[in-house]
Amino acid sequence: MRALKQLRPLNAVDVIDRAAFAAIEGEWNSLAEATSDEPFYRHEYIRSWIDNFVPQAKMKILTGRDDTGHGEEMWVAEFHSGDLYRGESAYLRVVINCRTHEGYSLNVQTGEVRRDDTLYVGDCGISTSGSIELVARLPSVADGPYGPLDVIKVIDATRVRYYQVDQRGVIMRANWTARDGSAYPCVQTEPVARLTTLPTGDIFSKASLGSSVVAAQYRRPPPNFPAAALSGKRCSENL
Repeated sequence: MRALKQLRPLNAVDVIDRAAFAAIEGEWNSLAEATSDEPFYRHEYIRSWIDNFVPQAKMKILTGRDDTGHGEEMWVAEFHSGDLYRGESAYLRVVINCRTHEGYSLNVQTGEVRRDDTLYVGDCGISTSGSIELVARLPSVADGPYGPLDVIKVIDATRVRYYQVDQRGVIMRANWTARDGSAYPCVQTEPVARLTTLPTGDIFSKASLGSSVVAAQYRRPPPNFPAAALSGKRCSENL
């Protein structure tokens, strides 16, 4: 079980010309990769479609950013069994066969279930999206009940990512920050608990998405995050 902290959008800004649209490519793709990393949602695909089919169309995009420095905290639970993966949050549940890449997601609020065979990119281990340019293994750390932990640094086109991974390959912590130093996106995860047994019954099928398998005591973020994230700064300190 992990808790996640990220900046939440509050202030709305209109993007009404091509130059402004081009300027948000990095943020746009980071958001797509963090939510539903499909080619059709990426900035370059949408830009190409506009250029080829509606080049004279009037552009109006509403963006939102948080300038308060107060992040949104939420819980995330992940379960693994061989090639099978299940992830849950208060908003989304996913199941994936990491070998065949078959995946399904459930929007908890609407009840909509979608097949998405690209989910494995971001959920089956360290995300391989984002045109990875560098992967480095940093010195391991001891971490009480979870350690020792291997530390991995990944740099892609728009982000610098840090991961702490236990000896069984479980990602215990992660921290994503913008490569250009801007405040967005920023994601920080911290462990709440590491369980050694899976919930009983079927938890990896499409049909199982209809019900949560996360115990009530884990469906809330911890009261406090540590003083610093893996990058050396908490998300609110990037502002």
